Amino acid sequence: MNTVSNSKLDGVFEHREGTFSILRFSRIFPVAQDRLWWAISDRQGTQAWLNPVDKLELTAGGAFSIRTYDKNNPAAWTSGIVTEVKPPQVLEYTWNQGPYGGGPALQSKVRYELEPEKEKTVLKLSHLLYDVTGEKYVATFLANWHFHLDALSHVLNGKYQNFEDYIAKKSEESGLSQREFMLKLVIGLHDGYAKKVGFTKK
Repeated sequence: MNTVSNSKLDGVFEHREGTFSILRFSRIFPVAQDRLWWAISDRQGTQAWLNPVDKLELTAGGAFSIRTYDKNNPAAWTSGIVTEVKPPQVLEYTWNQGPYGGGPALQSKVRYELEPEKEKTVLKLSHLLYDVTGEKYVATFLANWHFHLDALSHVLNGKYQNFEDYIAKKSEESGLSQREFMLKLVIGLHDGYAKKVGFTKK
């Protein structure tokens, strides 16, 4: 098993030969556990930092769907089934994504674990990628989760109202259009993670 991480690019990649790979993040947020639980388990909460979530039924077997990547291309969106719910500690769902950017379709699983720490909450996020197909998305998912977790931190601390406000103001500060800002940031993160985990950009 090979693990790569550093203090800036805090996403961790664990490769398990011939079976699956796991992407991990662990971050501390200066909010109560219930507030962070709302951000990951409520449709309005998730839209404050993630892509628009159409369905998130908080029961085992419940439906999950999110408009990932190209909002005008439903074939690339993600759907799944909720596999575990323990409010306000654990949420897990399958993440089945259509082909994107020329890559293959993907079956995977996302898990959130919340742990209170005094007046803060630790979020442990893991993304399980099955078989070698998932490796094509390692740097992409590390970059995107990193990007969205940064947005979550800024929104929860009250600096920005929501994800759209975060993107609008950050792009304005950079002097770029919103599309240019997002592309530059995400591509930079992608290339950084690709280098760290030893994958070249596909």
